[in-house]
Amino acid sequence: MLGIRQSPTADGAREEALEITLCASAEGWLAARLADKAPTADGIVRFVLEPPEGGAFPAFSAGAHIEIELPAGMVRPYSLCNSPHERDRYEFAVLLEPNGRGGSKSAHQDLSIGQMVRIRPPRNLFPLAEDGHSLLLAGGIGVTPLLAMGQHLAATGRPFTLHYAVRSRSRAALLDRLETPPFAGRVELHCDDGAVPFDAGRALAAAPQGSHLYVCGPQGFMDQ
Repeated sequence: MLGIRQSPTADGAREEALEITLCASAEGWLAARLADKAPTADGIVRFVLEPPEGGAFPAFSAGAHIEIELPAGMVRPYSLCNSPHERDRYEFAVLLEPNGRGGSKSAHQDLSIGQMVRIRPPRNLFPLAEDGHSLLLAGGIGVTPLLAMGQHLAATGRPFTLHYAVRSRSRAALLDRLETPPFAGRVELHCDDGAVPFDAGRALAAAPQGSHLYVCGPQGFMDQ
């Protein structure tokens, strides 16, 4: 049997639906400085936030997200993709949604390195179980919270496998990270235009008995 958990957001694909609920229930604001911003795949940019005066951000757990107030005025939730053991930074990635309501466009175009922003502290609606093998299934930008999960699992000596499904290799976010420890040897990349497209049935059948299943991605991927 598999224990199944699905992410409530896929960082862009469902950001609009979550905006009101998350903002209404979060507490307080934190100041942060944008320390780095760089493309990580076609249409996807990675962002790194740091505390403005050094020190540490509030701790977060694997699967957590923050909310950021964007220059265009809206607030959007984004999953953290760095290790939960890192307190000196928050990292997230944003997929540009040409037909969205402007949040991803503002992140891509309006945020600049060195800029100060306001964020709400991390919250976790997609928690990681603390025992057993974990099977992580990511579609597109949905890989971000699963990256944090994989880093935590590796750091605590727990087994996991990550299947990452994308349309093409050029659209695979943070691929350089997935090809190095602790992910090297534990990740299968599935490209729609490649020789090994994603097969959910095969991935589930290969998982050890009692595995915990975590799924995050666009709605079509989540519904497989």
